[in-house]
Amino acid sequence: MSAPVDRAWVNGRVFTGTGFAEAFLVEGGEVRAVGPDDAVRRAKGTGADVVDLRGRLVIPGLIDLHVHLTDTVLEREGVDLRGTRSREELWARVRAGMDRAGPGPLVGVGWDSSLWPDGQDPTREELDRILVDRPLILFQVSMHAAVLNSVALQALGIEEGVTDPPGGAFGRSRDGRLNGLLYDAAMARLSDPTTAGVWVRQHLDAYRRLLREAAALGLTTLCPVLASPSEVEGVAQIAAQELPVRVRFYLDLRDLGAFSRLPRPAENAGWRVTGVKAITDGAFGTRTAWLESPYADRPGDAGFPIWTDEELQASLRSAAEVGLTPALHAIGDRALARVLSVLDNVPTAGTPRIEHASLTPPSLWPRLERQRPNLVVEPHFVETDRWLVRRLGADRARWTYAFRTLWDRGLVLGGASDSPVEPLDPWTGIRAAVDRVPRSDFGRLTASERLAPIEAFQLYTRNAGPILGEPGLGQLAVGSPADFVLTSATSLDGALAVGWPAVAETWVGGRRSFPASAA
Repeated sequence: MSAPVDRAWVNGRVFTGTGFAEAFLVEGGEVRAVGPDDAVRRAKGTGADVVDLRGRLVIPGLIDLHVHLTDTVLEREGVDLRGTRSREELWARVRAGMDRAGPGPLVGVGWDSSLWPDGQDPTREELDRILVDRPLILFQVSMHAAVLNSVALQALGIEEGVTDPPGGAFGRSRDGRLNGLLYDAAMARLSDPTTAGVWVRQHLDAYRRLLREAAALGLTTLCPVLASPSEVEGVAQIAAQELPVRVRFYLDLRDLGAFSRLPRPAENAGWRVTGVKAITDGAFGTRTAWLESPYADRPGDAGFPIWTDEELQASLRSAAEVGLTPALHAIGDRALARVLSVLDNVPTAGTPRIEHASLTPPSLWPRLERQRPNLVVEPHFVETDRWLVRRLGADRARWTYAFRTLWDRGLVLGGASDSPVEPLDPWTGIRAAVDRVPRSDFGRLTASERLAPIEAFQLYTRNAGPILGEPGLGQLAVGSPADFVLTSATSLDGALAVGWPAVAETWVGGRRSFPASAA
């Protein structure tokens, strides 16, 4: 691995994560001084270079607290269905993917029927008209549903008469026949560990490309959640050369038994297993998020839980015994209430995380303030879930993605993409947290939940490191790892206006990871 570069960075606009300074000093891969130019120049050793920033902005390295690594690679390697505005456009992209793809199953990621004129999900009969001689699997944008053609259903052994698993459902047409849709726990058959391990090994170069892409976006730490043992093993293999970003895994809680068999990182390897992740309900897009009362646009349905309380508590106790912090997905208000109850009864290693915490009505505020879990939120959901007023009704939608309210009540919020559900690009999330553009009823209803630019950046910097149990990450302070981004802008507002093209250089531990050529 390349050695860290000792260097004094002076005459700049340095956002430390909490405030601003003129200069900072990096030695031995850590920040050794931060402050006025003259103080930093005096602190530097004789071997340290001096770089004149000429007024440019430097920010702490950005941290994405919630990504799905393999799903994002799958999106890059498969058929990208994001943003399709009609069934016809969906089928056109699938056919184009068929022309490019080799033999074997064809996989697409990102369809969203709420964007289509008829609003109806695709079915296996439609997929069968496209492809009949090999499996076709198309994941809904939330990754909480997928639609399969008949060949894929047969390959997985899913036949008429199959019963719904706890925490999931097989879609059915009005006559009771399987329509090819799988929801939540019913998708488990798509994740065969042996097949997944082979796939990861065959696509290691794609994982490398994705990690380099992250560095180019100004990300210095990624947190793959629901991570499989094969993902951990794959990144460990990449790390034997050099990782362009730090990686902090949250294992799928159902794979906790594999933790003892995983490779252990060497010192300064750049990766580690930090916690475990469990999905406790579904998503708004598939109407599987668990609500206290039914959906406004489907009165007979209020979603459902995944895991029983007994299963969840037992598994979380096991995670605590091996020192892994829990990250619990809870989107609906009933799911969030249930997670808070579970956490009341189970000791945890570190402060537990609640992923998404999407619907937080006033009735839940006292419990959140008492228990004070870390809340990992995805600001870009505000842009894509513009239909929430129709789905939840105005009264409930008002308290969805209530960042300003939660922040002002003293709760710790950290930022994430949930890639491939939303773009990996963190600048789109930061901008969404600031703008909350009122292009829809939902945007207008929740415009008061905007964050200030400095707060939106803190979601991905100062707040994120402590959520990982590493308070030095996400800030430029004495003793912190030298993870930072040099931009072409001169202010946070200016960088936010430009977005990811403002990233000129990304440094991790005092080593330049973007551009990738030697510093």
